[in-house]
Amino acid sequence: MTPFFINNLINGVFLFLLCTRNLQSTEGQIVLSGDDNEVSGEFSTVAGGFGNNATDPYSFVGGGYFNDATGDYSFVGGGLGNNATEKYSFVGGGIGNDATGASSTVSGGFNNIASGDESTIGGGDSNIASGSTSTIGGGEINVAADVDATVSGGFNNIASSEASTIGGGDSNVAAGEGSTVSGGFENSASSDGSTIGGGNQNEASGFGSTVSGGFENIAISGGSTIGGGGGNVAAGLGSTVSGGKDNNATGAFSFIGGGENNQATGNNSIAMGRNANAKKDRSLVINLGNNEASSKKDGEFLVNSDSFTLQIGKKKVTINKKNIKRFKKLLKKKNRRLEEIPNQYEINEYVNQQQTIIEELHKQNEKQQEQINELNRMMNNFIAQSSSE
Repeated sequence: MTPFFINNLINGVFLFLLCTRNLQSTEGQIVLSGDDNEVSGEFSTVAGGFGNNATDPYSFVGGGYFNDATGDYSFVGGGLGNNATEKYSFVGGGIGNDATGASSTVSGGFNNIASGDESTIGGGDSNIASGSTSTIGGGEINVAADVDATVSGGFNNIASSEASTIGGGDSNVAAGEGSTVSGGFENSASSDGSTIGGGNQNEASGFGSTVSGGFENIAISGGSTIGGGGGNVAAGLGSTVSGGKDNNATGAFSFIGGGENNQATGNNSIAMGRNANAKKDRSLVINLGNNEASSKKDGEFLVNSDSFTLQIGKKKVTINKKNIKRFKKLLKKKNRRLEEIPNQYEINEYVNQQQTIIEELHKQNEKQQEQINELNRMMNNFIAQSSSE
């Protein structure tokens, strides 16, 4: 192949050619170098490479192999088998990338498709940005399928609803409008405004629901929240599980502070500890024992533990299984106040005081006995004297 150069200006037609077997068909076309390139669009350009095509007005291929710029003002910088097919579409390079939406962009990578208008793919492998103004930063096999959907990176993530976002991770789904999955593995934010911070196999399926992290947690109802832990369920409207394991907050605006295997089934109920069941509305159950503790009445405050200690300053009182029956009897008595229950220190003080009083009485009794004995002697002397006279 012998290169040659032509630069002719005939009847306003400008042709520029370097190398052989390059084709131009209209005015203003440029092929700078390469082989088997074609420019058929007005003012289109192929700068070099092999088998490249610039077929629409102002289209441009910088080089590479078998690249096509077939949209008005489309651009392919280089690479292999890349296509910019719509107006203002852009492929920077890479292999097998397609910018098929108007003003779409694929910066590079491998087998990426930006098919939504104004969609963008930064790089990576086999990513698809099909929503208008959708964005994929990179990663592999990610999909941004709706308007303003974003996948920053990761693997096999799908942002399928408008303004949905996935920060990264693996096999996450943001299917609700405005939903977010920051990262993690196999998480699903399926309702509008739902959020998952991370973790493993979490689901936020209620409107505005949140799972901050953990594993296998489910926030089902609107406004429900799970802070973390594993196997927790927030199924009541506005319900919250802070953490722990296998907890269920099913009542509206119910709350579980953590722990294990707790249930908050009453509306506005609260459960803490282990095996606590706040099944009545407005009830609070704290279980620190081994057996299940359940509320029986609305508004009940139930605490189950091995012992219960109240302390004010240095003074304290403890209720346990040894004195709980006496405490119960005391509460049943009329006109008896809780403050009358002495603790061990007070009992000892009282005993000491009583012992002191008893000892003082003994001393007084001994003194009185001495006085009585003296009177007896005086009486005996008086009787003896009277008898002698």
